[in-house]
Amino acid sequence: MTPDDRLVEQLKDRVGEVVSRPFRPSEIHFVEALPKTRSMKTMRRIVRAAFLDEDPGDLSSISNPETMEAIAALRKDKP
Repeated sequence: MTPDDRLVEQLKDRVGEVVSRPFRPSEIHFVEALPKTRSMKTMRRIVRAAFLDEDPGDLSSISNPETMEAIAALRKDKP
């Protein structure tokens, strides 16, 4: 299932309602999976590093490193 524009706008609006209007995201990206630890916690540091093309640091605790490729592919400044 691919998200349509209506769903994206609904999600943006919902974040604006729940968190605060200034925090309403300008973009929302969808990927199959997020990098997780063995205890299934999302590794936000890895998501941020993959998206911003930064050094992710220690990856020894990540259980699915292949998810970083899909996140990196979302970069607009990708060569």
